[in-house]
Amino acid sequence: MTDFELFSLIYFALDAQYDEQKTKDEELGQFLSEINPFLWKEESSADPAYFVEFQQFMKDKQIGDDYGYALALEYLMTEKFYEGIPQYFSKISKEEWIESAKSYLTEPHKGGGK
Repeated sequence: MTDFELFSLIYFALDAQYDEQKTKDEELGQFLSEINPFLWKEESSADPAYFVEFQQFMKDKQIGDDYGYALALEYLMTEKFYEGIPQYFSKISKEEWIESAKSYLTEPHKGGGK
């Protein structure tokens, strides 16, 4: 799994949490609009600084058997502008994350080799 694939999975997971809300959390919606990895053709985010910061966070880190679940949560906990975001990610179990990651990685996707 690449850094961009992990970044994309974070976006998908949080977007699913946003979609499930009856009353949309404005902070989560704003964060999603800024990290959207599909706005530009290249591997980036809607606000390119977010993906650059994510790449810096990932420097010297390895994605383990949990398909980056622990790293994703750790990254979100470092987000200083959107401190409420980890609460949404923590609603996703590690098992759900791994199942979604495996499915995502087997299908053609931006940033993937398939």
